[in-house]
Amino acid sequence: YVEPALNQLRVDKRGMTTEGLNAILEAGRAGRAAYYKQRIHSFRGDQIHRLTESVAELAPGEPVAYKDIVSSLMTEYESSEAKQLFHHFLEKGILAKCGLGYAVPIPSMHTWLVDEFI
Repeated sequence: YVEPALNQLRVDKRGMTTEGLNAILEAGRAGRAAYYKQRIHSFRGDQIHRLTESVAELAPGEPVAYKDIVSSLMTEYESSEAKQLFHHFLEKGILAKCGLGYAVPIPSMHTWLVDEFI
């Protein structure tokens, strides 16, 4: 949101208008969605969908056990592929260690995944 805000403040001659704020928020949301799409770029839709199903019922940031995520992945993929996929989600930052389990590390990304893939 910082870059859109700086640009809008230049346009509005350092003042903030309601229209300017709305433009900043819209540009920020678009940038956030583009960032999330870039993070999931190396995955197929079915892979993201399967992961999202394993966290969809949880609140953003709420951890889920490793075995629950891998079990969900195993409904679609063989065990070795499911485990490899889990580690790829970790490498790409789509999942991160959270307490005794794993969660989507960015609450708004969790919400975006659910909105886009469920």
